[in-house]
Amino acid sequence: MLPRTVAGSVSTSTEPTSPIAPLPSTETHGVRIDAEHRWGGEVVLARITGELDLLSTPVLRRWIIRHTSRSRPRGLVLDMRDVVFLSASGLGVLSELDGCAAHQNFPWALVAATRVVLRPLQITGLETRIPLYRSTADAVEAVRATAHMS
Repeated sequence: MLPRTVAGSVSTSTEPTSPIAPLPSTETHGVRIDAEHRWGGEVVLARITGELDLLSTPVLRRWIIRHTSRSRPRGLVLDMRDVVFLSASGLGVLSELDGCAAHQNFPWALVAATRVVLRPLQITGLETRIPLYRSTADAVEAVRATAHMS
């Protein structure tokens, strides 16, 4: 799923987690993805809103591939606190992302706080594999710190 990553220089930035550059929004098939670069472009934060079902999960999958290959971030955070439906195909995208990210040593995290997202992760056991956070700030900081250790 992820393109091959290119090693970059290690930043010693102490920039707060405020956004530096919004990316174009995507809205189709009941899902909206708003994203921005954080920490000098090292981390892409994507806020997913709506339903992740059979029609919309390919949109998310393509978005992940496109935005991890174009800007070559050192990490990715998916904020799914506003997801109102998570299907098996959505879980598949998250599982695929996790496997590819582990294989390529690409740090990523998922932000989730609702039963709609958390319960399917618990039932499938993905909760123990996926780097899961309740807050965006914690997830961005964890991904950034992991990227610097790689």
